[in-house]
Formats: sequence, structure tokens, C-alpha cells
Amino acid sequence: MPATAASSRLYQVHGATALAIGAPQDRAALPKADAVVSNTPGLAIGVLTADCTPVLFADPQAKVVAAAHAGWRGAVGGILEAAILEMERLARAGRRSAPPSAHISAKIYEVGPDFEAEVLKLDPATRHSSTRQHPERACISICPVYVAQRLARAN
Repeated sequence: MPATAASSRLYQVHGATALAIGAPQDRAALPKADAVVSNTPGLAIGVLTADCTPVLFADPQAKVVAAAHAGWRGAVGGILEAAILEMERLARAGRRSAPPSAHISAKIYEVGPDFEAEVLKLDPATRHSSTRQHPERACISICPVYVAQRLARAN
């Protein structure tokens, strides 16, 4: 990033809100959202993740970029689709690329039956991302399969 580039962050809440940002945000009052979209040259954007999935979008022709924080709640709630809609609003075009990035895998992301039931109620398609290694615990992989499925459905 050039020394003159500015950056912008969000106060991430594991939701499905995407915001268009055209300038650096005041650190004392960060907007609450889980995807940031911009068409401002020189403004660096990004999201923070631990076990959630970062998804970076780009429309090179319209010069619009986005970064989404896709945890299970945001992915199921539509954060990817919200980022796409906000990009299209800025770009007035549907060209984009969005490869899922690093993520936690089902091999180590164990959840209890209440969590699994909540996710399946919100989006039955997550059933394909769930496996059982123990009778009382499920393992869920939000990405890359689930996030890729959500992105494919959004196209």
C-alpha cells in the first residue's frame, strides 16, 4: 500500500450489513457492518477474521471492490449477497470475482445440536456442509463449499 493510501475499517457484528465507504472512518465511531464496499481510489479496505471466512470481491471494469466477513451467522444471513448488491449499486454492473479465502474447517469446528439446528433452520442448504464425527457433536464447514454455494446462488 502506498504511503499516501488511507484505510477504512468496520465494527464487525457477525451480521449481514454491507456498507459503501468513500473515506477513512473515525476509529472512535466505526460503522457496524460485516462487508465494506468502495470505489474510492487509494482507499484500502478489509475485514478481520479468526475462524470466519474473508471474501474479497473485485469488479475491475467498474473499479469497485469489497471485503466481507463471512462467519456462519453472516453467511447464512446473506452478507455475501449484501456485498454483491452494494457493489452493483456502486458499479451499476454485475462483473465481479470473489474467491473464498482462508477459513476454519469441519475437521476442527465442532458444534452442539442447538447450534446445528439453528443453522439448518436458517438455511437448510448448510446440511451439505455438516458432518458427524461424534454422535452428540456436528462439524460444520462454512467455507469453502458453503460460501461458494452462496456465491453461485447470488449470480
